[in-house]
Amino acid sequence: MKVPPVDIQTWKNLYQAAAAFYALQPWELFEDGEIFGVKDPVSGEIGYCCVLGALGEVFALCMYRGSEGLALHRKMQAGEINPAIDDAFAMQNALMAEFCDRKELGKEDLAVVKQLEFKPSKSPYASAYPCFRNYTPGFAPWFISEDEAKWLTFALRCASDLTEAVEEDDDLLKPEKPGHCLIYFPRDNGASELSWTRKWHLPEPLKEPTLPEMPVDELRLRKIQKRPLRQDTPWEMDIFYLSGGIVQDRDRPYYSRCAMVAHKQSGFIFHADMLSPEQDPPPFLRNVFLEAIEKHGLFPDELHVRDELTWETLKPLAEKLGCRLRLTQNLPAIFEAKEALNQQMRRGFGGV
Repeated sequence: MKVPPVDIQTWKNLYQAAAAFYALQPWELFEDGEIFGVKDPVSGEIGYCCVLGALGEVFALCMYRGSEGLALHRKMQAGEINPAIDDAFAMQNALMAEFCDRKELGKEDLAVVKQLEFKPSKSPYASAYPCFRNYTPGFAPWFISEDEAKWLTFALRCASDLTEAVEEDDDLLKPEKPGHCLIYFPRDNGASELSWTRKWHLPEPLKEPTLPEMPVDELRLRKIQKRPLRQDTPWEMDIFYLSGGIVQDRDRPYYSRCAMVAHKQSGFIFHADMLSPEQDPPPFLRNVFLEAIEKHGLFPDELHVRDELTWETLKPLAEKLGCRLRLTQNLPAIFEAKEALNQQMRRGFGGV
C-alpha cells in the first residue's frame, strides 16, 4: 500500500486547525444536514462541508468534493439512499476529519501524532484524536495527500470561523436565494495563513453520467440467436460493491465489485463476475448478461434491473433478444446473494 507523503509542517497546521475546531464543539450548533462550501486554494474545486455530531455518534467535519459529493449528501438527507440496498459506503467522494479514540488510529496516524507530540483535549463528547481520510468512490477510506491536507486545514479554519459566527447569528446559514450555499473563498493577503471571503453561491449542477457509444456485438448475438434457446421466467441483474471484500493489490485498497445475473423466482445464480477498478461497467455488464445466456441456453422473458444506467446499457441487447426490461428496486435474488457473498468475505474469503 502506498501512503501519500505529507510535509511535517503541513501536518502541524492541520492538527492545530483540527484541535481549534474541536474545542468549539460545533456539533452543539449544527445539524448534519446544514451545508457550507470551501473552495480549495490549490485546485479551485469547491467542497461542501457538514458538521457531524448532533446525533452523538460520529464527531467530524465531512467535506464532500464537488457536485458529485454534494448530490450524494443531498440524496442521503432526503432519504433517497437505502443503506440496505444502495452501496453508500463505496459511493462517497469526500475528505473527512473525524475525532476518535486513539485505538482507532492506524500506525501511520500514530507516527504523526508522536512526531508532533500532539496531546488531545478532553471532552464529554468524544476522544479528540483527529483521523484524516480520503473517501473516493469504489475505494476504501485512505490516507490524505499533501494537497488534501492543505484543503482540510483551510476547511477546518473556515468551519471554526463559521461556528463562532453562527453563535452570534443563528440565521447566518439561511440561504439568501433557494438552492444557494454560503461559500468560503480563499484570499491570499501575503500572510502565513490564508484569509477568506464569504459569499452566497449557487452550486454547479451535477452532470449525470451518460452511456458511452458502444456498438452491439452483432456477430456474437447472431450466434446466440441461432442456438435453440428456451425462454425462461424473469431474471434479475445488478452491479454492486461488496462491503465485506476489500482488495489490497494496488496503491490503495478498494472494494470488490460484482456484476450478477440471477433467476428471480428460485434465486439460482446464472453468472457472476468481478470487475477491477479500471474496467468500464457498461461493456462488462453486457458481457456478463450474454455469458449467462450462452452458459445455460436460456433467455428471460423479462430482465429486472435497478438503475437507469444499467437499463440503458442492456436495452439494445434486450430488444434484439425479445426480452422485456423492467426497472425496479425489488431484486430479492440479487440481494440475498449479495448478503451471502458479504458474509463469506467477512469470514476471510478475499477480505481483510
